Amino acid sequence: KNYTWCQTMEDVEVSVELPSGILKTDLIVDMGLDSLEVRTKGGQELFKSKLFSKIEPKESTWHMSSDKKRVEVVLTKYQEAHNWAHLVDTPHYDPSGNLLGQISDLSEEELRQMMRRMESLSEYTSDRVDKSPLYTPHPDLEECDELDGQQVLLSGFSLRPDQLLQSHLVELSPGTLLFADPDRGFVVSHSVDACYYTLGDGSSPWRHADTFHAFNMVQATKTQKKFIVTDSSRKYVAIVDISRHVYIYQSTRDSSYGKLLVMTLDNSDDSEVLGVFPRSDSIVLLTDKFLITVKFSL
Repeated sequence: KNYTWCQTMEDVEVSVELPSGILKTDLIVDMGLDSLEVRTKGGQELFKSKLFSKIEPKESTWHMSSDKKRVEVVLTKYQEAHNWAHLVDTPHYDPSGNLLGQISDLSEEELRQMMRRMESLSEYTSDRVDKSPLYTPHPDLEECDELDGQQVLLSGFSLRPDQLLQSHLVELSPGTLLFADPDRGFVVSHSVDACYYTLGDGSSPWRHADTFHAFNMVQATKTQKKFIVTDSSRKYVAIVDISRHVYIYQSTRDSSYGKLLVMTLDNSDDSEVLGVFPRSDSIVLLTDKFLITVKFSL
């Protein structure tokens, strides 16, 4: 595979490897409503596929990386906050029933187990959803924050050796999922704010644990963001963009606003940030060339 990809709430970023000696003027990048093609003017195909979901072609962009080894394509999602399960359209199936494509390295038995788990999930229908809202909609919720009547669900699963069981299911609408903290909880938009929820007790599946004042408004302005994380004590939330900036947000608990610390990385070669690990007084960033520790005082 000659490409990698990642996604944010608004965009899908595709990085396609280039043969040596290719210049920007040699490239043709065609972005359709649900397709992407990268080729040279000489007719060499570098990437061509129907995409998993629709995009906004006029708002999507591309550029060549500084080392001239990759073409970086930023596709704007047609449906914001819609999670793409994979980049290309549904994986193909061959006549024998083996799933091909991104999971072709799985054994036949592993594929059968995966399909059984997927079939078990299909038993969960809308009549089993907890219809009680996660929170009461904010009275100042703007019309643009609504989801056009679409139902957004969040599920929790219990993984066992022989089966995958659904343990929690709740409707998020009209909020959207901003980021998840796999070990502790998740954050949902609530008007201009963001609400942090953890697993609740038997009487309620979710518990409201914290509010990050004005954070939804803050994160919406960071169009190049790639990661959003919080530390174990929820003392801060870090927004990390693709290569250059780290934004440290701190909620002011006795007020309706927060504080924002902005840091610019010394990253002259635009090394892409590949991973983030939050600590109590610092954040560790992994790029394709360096491991960077950013310390700060709140």
